Amino acid sequence: MALVASALIVSGCGFIGGNGSAGTKADAPKETNMNMQEAADHAEGIIDATLKAINPSVEVMQGPASDSSCTDFKNDGTGTGSVSRRRYVMTIISDERRGSLLGVVERY
Repeated sequence: MALVASALIVSGCGFIGGNGSAGTKADAPKETNMNMQEAADHAEGIIDATLKAINPSVEVMQGPASDSSCTDFKNDGTGTGSVSRRRYVMTIISDERRGSLLGVVERY
């Protein structure tokens, strides 16, 4: 049985620009601009580093990946998109230790 250990979706659709909140500019999160390849590489790096933090190590298999561009109501590109990268844990993990594994992943 494969356990999905880590799934990461980096998405910009609808979240870039103003969010309608009354907060000040200092309250707003720092906006990072990157292209789709940079986002994919960043997602891969986060997942790989998280899996390296698991001790003892687990056998993993690369899952499906997807990239898509966001469009507005006229189907015109908005300059934003989403990237999805996944890994599946192929190591058999007992029911008793499964929560511990997920805790390590969450904390990292």
